[in-house]
Amino acid sequence: MKIILFIPMLLISFNAYADNYFAELRVGPTDTYHKVVNTANAKLEGDFKGVNLGLRAGKSFGQHSLYLEYNPEQDVEIKSANELAKVESTFIGYRYLIGNSNFFAGGQVGQSSFTLEQGPGGVMFIDNPTTKGMTYGVNTGYIQKYENIYLSADAAYNFGSYKKDGPASTPVKNIEIQHQFQLNLSIGTTF
Repeated sequence: MKIILFIPMLLISFNAYADNYFAELRVGPTDTYHKVVNTANAKLEGDFKGVNLGLRAGKSFGQHSLYLEYNPEQDVEIKSANELAKVESTFIGYRYLIGNSNFFAGGQVGQSSFTLEQGPGGVMFIDNPTTKGMTYGVNTGYIQKYENIYLSADAAYNFGSYKKDGPASTPVKNIEIQHQFQLNLSIGTTF
């Protein structure tokens, strides 16, 4: 985790090459986590979905941008199975403006956590099964600037999977997050 924080701070410190700093509020109307839970009796697989919020702050270097993204703990659920989980993540992200257009492509790497609060059929746990680990992915989107304010939309897909054994006090043997998909809308400012 220290390296995740160290790299953007090092890059942000290179003022001579920087165009500007930026900060943005990200709203994810679609946030999907694909999870697999192995219990003593079955393998349960499904997509947890939710709407989430996040903050990004970083620095642009011409067509390149580096940022740190923080997504505080939020709920995702499988409504049909009455399942609920809490997710949280921190990423280092990169964007590259393609040519002279407003389209960008990039990637991200970071740490995510997933805590199963309510299992299939609304089962509650004494000790909630939690998994966390490194995840990485790609993103692409469009940014429209209006002086110091801008709006953007992007799609992000994280390939990284992370898995952990469930606590002995639950019927969960292990829990694994295999991938994540987000559609994001952001409003930001440069300074």
